[in-house]
Amino acid sequence: MSATELRDNVENGLDRLSAAGSAVLGFFLLAGGAGHLTAVWPDATGQGSMLALVPGLLLLAAAVFNLAAGVWLWRGRTGWQWATLAANGVLAVYLARLLMTGIPDHPIGAFLVLVCSQLIVLGALLAGLQWKSPDA
Repeated sequence: MSATELRDNVENGLDRLSAAGSAVLGFFLLAGGAGHLTAVWPDATGQGSMLALVPGLLLLAAAVFNLAAGVWLWRGRTGWQWATLAANGVLAVYLARLLMTGIPDHPIGAFLVLVCSQLIVLGALLAGLQWKSPDA
């Protein structure tokens, strides 16, 4: 039995916390992506740039990934933890770049806080931090 298999069999409350965080993040990203696409969707006259759809599509893709990863994070699968850490890391860099450009009246900071909190939990998990339940 490898070390990864041993770690996957250990009950860790952070696995469940990361899965719950992934679900919350997924729902917020889903709402943000849908809101962005609704705001910039080209009208019937063809006004609007197709390039303006990219941020909304990126948020929707990240939402679907986080929602799909939740089941595997709950089970403590190390591969999914690394994949979610990488995907959310890329998303955090993108959101930080948007935040630095100073787009007015957009909740980019709130999304960045959610993504960074998920990155912290996943980083702690992958570093080996254990959070046992009181009844264990």
